[in-house]
Amino acid sequence: MARVVVITADAVYQGDVELTAPGGQPVRFLDALRTPQRIGQGAIGASPGLVLERVERTPRGGGEALSFPQAVTLRPGSILAAYDLGEAQSAPKTSYEQRSPELSRVRLCLEGRLVLEGTLSGGTRSLDAVRGQTFVACTDVELIASPRRRLPFLAVNTVRIESFAVLEDGVEAPDTAD
Repeated sequence: MARVVVITADAVYQGDVELTAPGGQPVRFLDALRTPQRIGQGAIGASPGLVLERVERTPRGGGEALSFPQAVTLRPGSILAAYDLGEAQSAPKTSYEQRSPELSRVRLCLEGRLVLEGTLSGGTRSLDAVRGQTFVACTDVELIASPRRRLPFLAVNTVRIESFAVLEDGVEAPDTAD
């Protein structure tokens, strides 16, 4: 189980997700967001979703947090961004999603007033949800708008991006030494 944070337009969910495929193979959190059917069934009769356990839902605009004793299924289309708390505690391996030599530092404005700055592997082409992945990896992220936070890794839903600006092209890749 991995402890994760999932940001939607209305709330921040924190819960546990099983990151193991039915055959016992580990699944990266980014891949679980892209294809949640790899790790679970989701709600019966519904499209695949990300199933979280031991969930706390906190409204983004303020208000009382709710705890759920039962599993909660989040539809991937409702997710703006997400991160694994284990990855947030330490720098991610640079090989996680930085295979492309083209890196761009960008500012992304997502629905729900979520604004962030981060480094994208593959440049702005990786933001094309029609041709690429729905969720892309941003590294060295600063969440500008609520909740304000620095993260080494954040998965961003490209379908939920309202606008973006390139801050710097050709950003230098982080040192890959362990």
